[in-house]
Amino acid sequence: MKILESSKKWEKNGDKPVLNHKMIIDERTVTKAEVLINIPYEKLLAFFSDPLYMKKIVEQVDISKIIYSTESFNVVYTKMKGFGPVSSRDMVLTFTVKNEGNKAYIGNRSCNYPYKGDPDAIRADCKIGGFILEKIDGTKTRLTSISNMDIKGSIPSFFKGWLDGKRAESLATM
Repeated sequence: MKILESSKKWEKNGDKPVLNHKMIIDERTVTKAEVLINIPYEKLLAFFSDPLYMKKIVEQVDISKIIYSTESFNVVYTKMKGFGPVSSRDMVLTFTVKNEGNKAYIGNRSCNYPYKGDPDAIRADCKIGGFILEKIDGTKTRLTSISNMDIKGSIPSFFKGWLDGKRAESLATM
């Protein structure tokens, strides 16, 4: 996450409803969205430290549950509802939080944990995804979302754009 955060390869990709950037890695578009929000850092850190936070902010999440847990990470199963011609997708992810004082990294990455999930869903691959929280002052936090996903299967480009828009929209409404 830190390597992607500091990369010089990001290209600005609009500023509505939030500041958006993109870059190409392995023929996939990797996205970064940034927004300054009026929520204290500590409150956001508590919210995003919940391994099931996706269910709370993404309406397409149908199932999100912890399937394995340790002190330092969780393994989470998440299933996203299908939309129109696009089948449901699911993922098995490691979830970690690294707090560095006034900055925190909340990260997800696909893993090979043996969990079957929904046999009708297509297993997506999260190369890396998550949030970076940075305390600005007592009431403001910079929230950065980074996503490098291979959602697998044949997906119309309009739908990929719609997904990116939904992610930006969810940040903007926070």
